[in-house]
Amino acid sequence: MASITPINTATDTPSSAATKTNANELAINTELETNTTATALNTAKTGITTDQANEITANNSKVTNATHTGDVTGATALTIPSTTISGKTAVVSLAGTEEVLVNEAGTLKKTTTQDIADLGGGGGALEVAVFVDEKSSGTSPQTITTSYTKRDLNTTKGNTSTGGNISLSSSQITLKVGTYLINASCPAKSRGNRAKFYNTTSSATEIMGSSNATNSSSVGNSLIFGIVVVSTTSVFEILQASEFASVAGGETVTVDTGEPNVYTQITITKIA
Repeated sequence: MASITPINTATDTPSSAATKTNANELAINTELETNTTATALNTAKTGITTDQANEITANNSKVTNATHTGDVTGATALTIPSTTISGKTAVVSLAGTEEVLVNEAGTLKKTTTQDIADLGGGGGALEVAVFVDEKSSGTSPQTITTSYTKRDLNTTKGNTSTGGNISLSSSQITLKVGTYLINASCPAKSRGNRAKFYNTTSSATEIMGSSNATNSSSVGNSLIFGIVVVSTTSVFEILQASEFASVAGGETVTVDTGEPNVYTQITITKIA
């Protein structure tokens, strides 16, 4: 019978397999301890610099912003100066297409300056313009023929319109979007004549004036009275024609007193 030799645990060396197993277990335990330590350090913010920790805290609290310049300034609390709007360049004239913000039941919406103007009824001053054909003493107006002739309008007697709603240039009247009351008179010394308020933009007669007939020694006026609704900025003229050839001696009676002669006159009132 074969004999069995006992192992002396105190002196005998373990096998190579057992040694590798123990080494692996030791490495795993060491790695776990390292990870646990790193996690604890990160949670306590002890593994980073003081400045880094402060930046993390500030970001979590969201108490700082990038420094702003321009109309809005500041880093922590942002400030809009009172002059951000009031300090801007004033608008010299309005075209009606400018957009503005309005508060409608707590909701910001946009509209145009013309939409606001169209509301009317605000109790403000009327927009009125008066244009005339004014010539020096002893000077006659232009001749009226059987074809429609543009009457001169060379002088502004008054104009309270805002935003250029009513303007005059080279005997042409420009009206922006709106509703206007027209009242004009055109004198003539001609047998059978009539004036009209003519839209050169749309090539249409807006208001036909009254018929007027005179003899060769008297002067009558063709009157233009009515309302014009302008849907887009348009240019207008006062035209007048005679049924017969020009009367000898001119179309009006000229006054020579040393004061100006006033011929064609028109008053325009913006009512909406």
